Amino acid sequence: MTEDQTTAQSQQDDTSGINPGMLHLWRWSMRITATLLLSLALLLTAGRLSVPLLVWYQSEIEQQLGSILNARVTFGVLAGKWYRFSPIIDIRDLNILSPDGQGDAHRIDHLYIKPDVFASLQNGALIIDQVIVQEPGFRLTEDTNGNWTLAGLVSIGADYTDAILDFLLTTGRLQIVEAELGLYWSDGRELLLDNIYIDLSNQGIRHEALMQARIAGQPSPFQVLATINGDPRGNFDGNVYLNASDLDLVQVAGTTGLVFSTAMLSGDIWMTFNQGTMLDLQAAIDNVNIAATGTGDSVVNTVDLANASLQFTLRHGAAGQWQAWVNDAEFDWQNRPWGTGGPLCGPATR
Repeated sequence: MTEDQTTAQSQQDDTSGINPGMLHLWRWSMRITATLLLSLALLLTAGRLSVPLLVWYQSEIEQQLGSILNARVTFGVLAGKWYRFSPIIDIRDLNILSPDGQGDAHRIDHLYIKPDVFASLQNGALIIDQVIVQEPGFRLTEDTNGNWTLAGLVSIGADYTDAILDFLLTTGRLQIVEAELGLYWSDGRELLLDNIYIDLSNQGIRHEALMQARIAGQPSPFQVLATINGDPRGNFDGNVYLNASDLDLVQVAGTTGLVFSTAMLSGDIWMTFNQGTMLDLQAAIDNVNIAATGTGDSVVNTVDLANASLQFTLRHGAAGQWQAWVNDAEFDWQNRPWGTGGPLCGPATR
């Protein structure tokens, strides 16, 4: 027997025990796998070649963004590159102005966007893996209807709230570094925040966020940590932690019938949520200073709380039922409509 005949006989012996149908299926699966790998390689190659051409569409992208925002949008630099298996969009000196180009600009010094190619192909929609926003500056104004828009721009009536929240909750990681934000209420109140740092990460229904910011002109920043499972617009569980040192809230403090001249807080606050409802509120207040006077139609003349410290817990049980612990005093009460004659607060239990 020749060498070729020996080799053929050996191959026949090796496959003689394999079901012909399974062998046929295995061969087809290998062909499909090879085709997919080749298609993926071609896709990645095409992406690597096309992403740098993004600069040629800069004017068109500026116009489309401007149309959405009803504003004039300009980029200093728009560049595209490829890092490992994902494209990267790099925008520098992004400016948003009124349509006539006048007035102060809302700006972003550097915007870095990294899509997730494989997740986008799997879901049939654009999925963002990472966004880094460096040194943005925005000013938001409230109209008499309670709607917010960028200062100097005329609202076109579109509500992008859900679209923005969907983006924030599906982006793998969002970092905002050294931001400035001005909030201007329709009643004349103003709040300026600077040195803002936000780190938001999402994995499925789990969302984790860290925020640190400083009210302009104040020496100490405040910090917020939040962990949420579910959609914060609906049914969700989670907890929020706030730490503040000499936080002056007089700029935003406001309630019907009271005008605050002092509202300063130092301490730690924890909140727990269950099924979208606050279940537990705990606070360890190191120092609180509140001074307020009542307006003409208020039943309160003055409120004065100086250099006070306390610890308290507020717990929500069944609907309309609460428990409160303040230092060593415990109170139980049930919400009652005004005018029933029932007590608002029961006696201390200890």
